[in-house]
Amino acid sequence: MKPHKPAQQPGSNGNQNPEPKKIQHRSFELYLNRGSVLGHDLDDWLRAARELRAPDEAAPVKLVLERTVILLALALLAIGGLWFPD
Repeated sequence: MKPHKPAQQPGSNGNQNPEPKKIQHRSFELYLNRGSVLGHDLDDWLRAARELRAPDEAAPVKLVLERTVILLALALLAIGGLWFPD
């Protein structure tokens, strides 16, 4: 007889309890992205756990941030080229 698996909640992605190592890794990334500022360890841990539980919700935000950073870098390069022509 196979063990019974509980049914997933509607909208659940099956990742309700991420591994502590994954949370630790992501929270460290958040710490580094903030410039290694101390005092936000609990916030980083909770955010990492929330992101890993619902990666589909966090992905669009991350994508928008990455695109914004790229566009900002390109704008700065363009401005730099105008200020310091070859």
